[in-house]
Amino acid sequence: MKRCLSRLFPFFALIIYAAGCAAPVVPPELRGRVNRSVSFSQLVQNPEYYRGTLVVLGGVILSAVNRPQGTEITILQKPLDRGDEPREVDESYGRFIALYKGYLETKVYSKDRRVTVLGVVSGKEERALGEIRYGYPVITVTKIRLWPVQEESSYPPYGWYDPYFYGPYYYRYPYYFPYYPYWP
Repeated sequence: MKRCLSRLFPFFALIIYAAGCAAPVVPPELRGRVNRSVSFSQLVQNPEYYRGTLVVLGGVILSAVNRPQGTEITILQKPLDRGDEPREVDESYGRFIALYKGYLETKVYSKDRRVTVLGVVSGKEERALGEIRYGYPVITVTKIRLWPVQEESSYPPYGWYDPYFYGPYYYRYPYYFPYYPYWP
């Protein structure tokens, strides 16, 4: 038995290692250049001060439009978790525009999809937002990651419950059919 486990250990170690190696948003060669100390609220207040700074921002897509200079994505900012994935919370500090130099399919990058953007702050753009003028920070995209749609589960949020497991008799093999009663 011990030999069998020692043969399977490298296999399981490889599976666990591969599961933890999902493609990161920030490539290793750019990790040192990203300024994570800049909060989004600071960026909204003074985007010109942070011009040329490499930042990681994420959120939910509000709209995507293809223009001659590239694809322009308007994003509602959301806080990021440790893996740079936008969290699904009712918290946001505003909106920003991500400008991708190239073509992105707007049906794929559609409304309400979660996205993370690695890019350089390139300024501010004033636009109408309802009846006010809003200053959108503009991010020129270096890398963009579209997160998969999270399917709602049909299972309840708690674990599976077998009403026959605890009574009226305790079965020795509760998960297999046929049930054989255990008589001490």
